[in-house]
Amino acid sequence: MTTPHDTPHDTPLDASGAPSEGVSAGTEEFVDVVTVTPLNGYRVRLGWADGPASTVDCEPFLVGEVGERVRDPAVLAGVQVDPDAGTLVWTATGLDISPVALRRAGQLEPAEASPPTAAGS
Repeated sequence: MTTPHDTPHDTPLDASGAPSEGVSAGTEEFVDVVTVTPLNGYRVRLGWADGPASTVDCEPFLVGEVGERVRDPAVLAGVQVDPDAGTLVWTATGLDISPVALRRAGQLEPAEASPPTAAGS
């Protein structure tokens, strides 16, 4: 179940603050990230508490001194989900990204259907 949080999450959509493709820019619902899988480059695959998944390029968020450290592939691969904040965190640097910004930055895909069962089961 999606849980609202008390903290405002109005982080810019990307490093420039411009809307990104994917979820409409008016989507402000706070939904927790529940899974993360690092992909190639700066991309990650996210699972959301309300079911869908999305692929997000984190590169636009990797700015400043802390963000630059996450550009190191060894640090980047250490991404985790912070279950209390419902978002990504790189504990080695302290960098986290607003779930609202992550939701906006990726294209939502429907929740995966249950795997097909074997014939005759």
